[in-house]
Amino acid sequence: MLRCCAALSIVFYHSTFEFKNFLSSAPSLLLHNLPVGVDFFFLISGFLITYLLLAEKSRTGTISLPRFYLRRALRIFPLYFAIIGVAWWLHHGDTPDINFQSYLLFVGNFWMIDHGWTVATLNPLWSLCIEEQFYLAIPVLVVLLPTRRLPWLFGGIVLVSIAFRMYVTITQPNANWMAIYCHTLSRCDVLALGGWLAWRHFTQPITLRLPGWTLTVVLLYLALLLSTVETVDYTSLAFATFKKYLFLLPLAFVFCYTLFNEYSSEVSTAPGLARQAVNYLGKISYGLYMYHSPLIFLLDLQFPEFSAAHSVLRLLLVLMLTVVTAALSYELFEKQILRLKSRFEVVRTVRA
Repeated sequence: MLRCCAALSIVFYHSTFEFKNFLSSAPSLLLHNLPVGVDFFFLISGFLITYLLLAEKSRTGTISLPRFYLRRALRIFPLYFAIIGVAWWLHHGDTPDINFQSYLLFVGNFWMIDHGWTVATLNPLWSLCIEEQFYLAIPVLVVLLPTRRLPWLFGGIVLVSIAFRMYVTITQPNANWMAIYCHTLSRCDVLALGGWLAWRHFTQPITLRLPGWTLTVVLLYLALLLSTVETVDYTSLAFATFKKYLFLLPLAFVFCYTLFNEYSSEVSTAPGLARQAVNYLGKISYGLYMYHSPLIFLLDLQFPEFSAAHSVLRLLLVLMLTVVTAALSYELFEKQILRLKSRFEVVRTVRA
């Protein structure tokens, strides 16, 4: 469910640029701020990967790095490289300055810092680059450090991230936006916070007893915040360094409520078509995230007048095409590869 919400927030963001022409300022800003879903993805990924690593280390005394990297490669690589192939097919002729090699090496986010946003098909891949860099480093660190020392690791990563944003803002006051938005050191703090939550839950299971109204209040607060405050305003040192945590705190609450709250577990197991649909969308969330941008590009390319004149219908069409494409990709392509991934599992993958 959590991954479904994170993925759909990005799909809605990229599908509603035209809505600002007829929406008032508050809902328009809410749509503009939906990329906070990327931080939600980072929080989820940091938690899941770290928890699985800790479980494997506890069970076997170590971590099989080859098995870990094989599992990540089987999950991420096929669709990731397929999208790069689509981008090359669509754009290598008319946009020859794109450095496709940087994306193949998972350092496309650094190339984008110097060159800005590129074609729509490749733009979402910057976050995958950061996640892959995290996946490359974190298992080695979890192996080398005693489990009891991991909070110092995650706390140090958060401090380094804060220091990096401060440094960029002070030294590059007129050119800091892309560095703060796309640089690994700027964004790794959320992955580290997810890792800390995993450590905390693994060593001392977190149990919450919060009534449902608390989640409603926090979601309303988050909606109000996203409707009134610009998330990526880096115009001052304080904003560039700490403003992201205003949004991260309610996101972290939603995450913890969903995973650790005893009352929410009763709801999560309730039958119903809607819950089955949400769970399935979470299962195909990777495809939702990866396919929506090339589909939007192709739709606007083939039907430019329709896309400009019918914003709501365009949004519905994008959602339908994205869900159908992601589902077909998962059932016909990804699921076959994921069967291989299970052969290298030491601990069963946690779902969120």
